[in-house]
Amino acid sequence: MIYGIPVKNNQSRSYHQNMQNEENNVVPQQKKPSSRGTFDKFVIAPEQNGRRVFTFFIIILSLFSTFSAAYFACFGFPSDSRFFFISFYAMEGMFAIDIILCFFTQYVDDEDNKPIRDLKKIALKYLKTGFPLDALATVPFPLILQSKFDEGTEEDIEKLNLLFLLKLVRFRKMMSLFETKNF
Repeated sequence: MIYGIPVKNNQSRSYHQNMQNEENNVVPQQKKPSSRGTFDKFVIAPEQNGRRVFTFFIIILSLFSTFSAAYFACFGFPSDSRFFFISFYAMEGMFAIDIILCFFTQYVDDEDNKPIRDLKKIALKYLKTGFPLDALATVPFPLILQSKFDEGTEEDIEKLNLLFLLKLVRFRKMMSLFETKNF
């Protein structure tokens, strides 16, 4: 008798044996390998609100940087103003932060139109495409070379001011952001 129901011995024995065999043969469920990487939580989607706000801020800074770099190339950097010095290099710091964020920002693959969230692929694509120009525009060459030209001739100082024109490369990035509408 099982649970108050009369059962023939053959049926009850085979039923209980089958149940025991099934309990003993249970294989614990293994987790399926995740398609997401270990560092996937660090990948930033370009449509996230924080990234959009920062990108908009970078566009505004790019506009200001483009015009101020052209002005500084023509008329020189105002050496007596501490405000210009601090604000200009704080702006350069923001561009450096943007370079770092670009190593973590997903992109859409051109071939299959799928978002790429693999950090290695993101970094390789950025190193091949935008990084060289972004890094070139962010390195503060005038500040680095200023000590060499402190007591230089007027011609040397004019050549130093031409290095500000490297900042005009940011205009390319700003225009590409307008084309992709990622702000």
